[in-house]
Amino acid sequence: MDNFEFLETIPQVFVEEYLRRDEFCLGENVQFWDGEDLDLSNYEIAIVGLKEVVNQNEFDVYFEFRKHLYQLYPGNWHKRIIDLGNIPLAENYKDSEFLIVSILKQLLKKNVIPIILGSSQKYSFCQYRAYDEVKYMVNLACVDAKFDLGNADSELSNTNYVGHMVVQQPYNLFNYANLGYQNFYVRQDEVSLLDKLHFESYRLGEITTNIRLVEPILRDTDLVSIDMESLKVSEIGIGGTMVNGFLAKELAAIARYAGLSEKVSSISLYLNDSKLNVSLNEVIAQTIWYFIEGVNFRVKENVTSKNQNFTKYIVPIENEDLIFYHSAFSDRWWIEIPQIIRNSNNFKETSLLPCTKDNYLNACQQEFPNRWIKAKLKNEI
Repeated sequence: MDNFEFLETIPQVFVEEYLRRDEFCLGENVQFWDGEDLDLSNYEIAIVGLKEVVNQNEFDVYFEFRKHLYQLYPGNWHKRIIDLGNIPLAENYKDSEFLIVSILKQLLKKNVIPIILGSSQKYSFCQYRAYDEVKYMVNLACVDAKFDLGNADSELSNTNYVGHMVVQQPYNLFNYANLGYQNFYVRQDEVSLLDKLHFESYRLGEITTNIRLVEPILRDTDLVSIDMESLKVSEIGIGGTMVNGFLAKELAAIARYAGLSEKVSSISLYLNDSKLNVSLNEVIAQTIWYFIEGVNFRVKENVTSKNQNFTKYIVPIENEDLIFYHSAFSDRWWIEIPQIIRNSNNFKETSLLPCTKDNYLNACQQEFPNRWIKAKLKNEI
């Protein structure tokens, strides 16, 4: 595989000594790549670290994280998982970007879901760029206390990578959804910009009050980026700074919803190496565990009124007929979005947007769903 030779594989001595202590543990159910011939068609999930700083210890911080992950016990899983080791990052960002994008792109083209662990969320930009030749127009969801729009004219960083996605060609970002922002960490002009772009943002309190709110958002997401510093300081321990934030169990629920989404095809988790400790390594391990479990229980449904599992509801509001679909099998909801195909006839067709039962109930009270309004406006641009 192109550029896979640059990956730092996990030493066999480490695998045998730390990761395979119990025949039933996850480490016994994962293939650790040894640098030899690699056939990605044999796998469905790949774990890879982005090694930005060389650690002087015998094993770096990503090995410490792996100890926690691979000593957990898998559920009733059937997905084939490979650990590719770490991508060593160069001092020159462009060289690192080229290598990360190349490797992730090959995984995506083979329908292998990469689980990426890194120290700086700016590498979410590489995760996004990996889709350029894979899928046209993608949706991004970020679990973050901030928007990270920043100044897109400045050098790429973990505070402006979303801004770079918006302004840099090729323009491939259709929707951005922020999950868990805190109002005092964002500027009002950023709030206005998100609204102008018809992007989505959900405050921390909204989500923690009703964690199920994230399910339809993630059901419509291609790539997920998690800032582990969005966790409450009590969950992180030494090194944490977020007085308010997600609990570990809430982050686990979000990760599971991301795994359940048949559309999510990559996920990344980021935290500065210096802040990693035993507790946080365990939180990261369990978050990934829940994502993998979600992937194992994905259900792909053919949403149509002709399918006996679905009930179609038509709700008239003003001059619109909102059309909802409900699955009796999964208890999930969708709403139709009108789209205009801009050709000589301006032909109209519809697409389906994941939504909640509350969206349907509120529509019955003559209230347009906010996600429906944003999606409709984007489709009309």
